Amino acid sequence: MADFEHDTRVIAAEGGWQTTLSPDWQVMGPQGGYVAAIALRAMAGLVQPGFVPVALTAQYLTAAASGPAEVGVILLRQGRSAAFTTATVHQGERMELGASASFFHPVDGPTRLALTPPTIPPREACIPMIAPAPPGQRFPFHENYELLIPEWITDQANNADDFVFWGRYKVQTWGDDLLVQAASLIPLLDMAVFPASFRSIPSFPGAVTLDLTVHWHSHPPSQTWLLLRGRCQHASNGMLNGWAEAWTPEGHLLATAAQQAVLRK
Repeated sequence: MADFEHDTRVIAAEGGWQTTLSPDWQVMGPQGGYVAAIALRAMAGLVQPGFVPVALTAQYLTAAASGPAEVGVILLRQGRSAAFTTATVHQGERMELGASASFFHPVDGPTRLALTPPTIPPREACIPMIAPAPPGQRFPFHENYELLIPEWITDQANNADDFVFWGRYKVQTWGDDLLVQAASLIPLLDMAVFPASFRSIPSFPGAVTLDLTVHWHSHPPSQTWLLLRGRCQHASNGMLNGWAEAWTPEGHLLATAAQQAVLRK
């Protein structure tokens, strides 16, 4: 099983950072959220200590491939309370991802939460989730997680309700590293939209993500189990819009995400 912390590491090099896109995170190619997590870790390397990621937008320019890659990063501004960065991921002359991220130094302030945690049975009452894949194919990406769903979800195919599930990394080695913890949410938030779309759109053909935006709302110590909700909000004219949320088991909101994807033909 893959080690997310190891497989998203970046090494400083002349003019940027070097990394290796691991085949253990493949969904057709390296999963988009996984590649965005690498970009986030590279951008964080330019920011002063004590700042945490609060926003990331990734644009998927073309499919990446497993193997060596370079990450070019720019610090746009380092302020007293916020920092702004951009990154590109490329392999040779082919640029595959463009990203921007905002970082913030947490302070005390008012609190409010309009969203409500998903309703889901306890883990012991759920069943393993079988990730959708074309006949005869396997996606190594899904093998890195333990995913549990309520049994009632399997009885309501093509229903527009939210897709809710429990998820955790089978290998979790980053301890209380807040940056890696934040980065680890990106692949799950990216993925959550797709089982929701398979469930709500009859004969869903699959989709390719154009852009993904993640907002982090809290940075607690590392979580083992996460509660996730995915939703297909809109599909028309060959495009799909999705929404996802990540919560702690206690009902604290960790992050939200939105993405636009092109439906496969």
